[in-house]
Amino acid sequence: MGGVVYRLLKGLFKTTKLVLIIAVLAFILRFAYGYMMDSYLLALRKVTIEGCQKTFERELLSMTKLDRKSNILSIDLAKLRSTVEAHPWIERAEIRRIFPDRISIKIVERQPVAIILLDRLYYIDGQGVIFARVPKGHQIDHPVLTGLHQDDFKAHPDQSRELVSKALRLVRSMEGGEVLSQKDVSEIHMDKTFGISIYTNDDAIEIKLGIDHYEAKWKRLERVWRHLQARPLKPAYIDCNYERRVIVKMRDVTAFIEERLMKNS
Repeated sequence: MGGVVYRLLKGLFKTTKLVLIIAVLAFILRFAYGYMMDSYLLALRKVTIEGCQKTFERELLSMTKLDRKSNILSIDLAKLRSTVEAHPWIERAEIRRIFPDRISIKIVERQPVAIILLDRLYYIDGQGVIFARVPKGHQIDHPVLTGLHQDDFKAHPDQSRELVSKALRLVRSMEGGEVLSQKDVSEIHMDKTFGISIYTNDDAIEIKLGIDHYEAKWKRLERVWRHLQARPLKPAYIDCNYERRVIVKMRDVTAFIEERLMKNS
């Protein structure tokens, strides 16, 4: 009987000792945490922002509402990242604490590849994200996507996004083009029934590309376009919606024939 009581008391003592150790450690950790949170050494003194090209550092600093007297341990990095990424020009942000007194913000900005006309002009990136209005009077240096309205994205979201995706594929096809490039195209028109047509900067020539097989059509178009550039006649429109051929309707053919007759007379 005495042995059983001894073992019980011994076990109770070990348990009590363990509880006391845990309590002391918790007190020390809480004290250390409180000291660090109140420590002048960990007060925020500097915020660095990298990656700004279209955005302004002062604008982002204003959005973050960071208090220079805040302890850097008290700053919620996930919440801060969400705040920064709410800026329309920012695709993603990486935020880190750099001890003892600095917050580092690295941003990746969205890169516009085209402009889309809805109720007004908006920038759109390569993933099809419509992210910011084009300021009034701003120079238009990208192809303009037309033919859709804001209501189309509500009534037919999948079809509208698919049309935008196809238009952006064409934009990528024009990158670095030697015959017909982005600078030669003013408008890419999207139609739910007839697909995609583009209009050139010079003479507003309509080029019909339809709903699919753009890579093959673009190669045929480039061959035809190179041939047309060597001729004095201007096309009214070019239709690439036929397999293995391209239909070209010329303009001012009568005037051209009369001019040739006069020169030969």
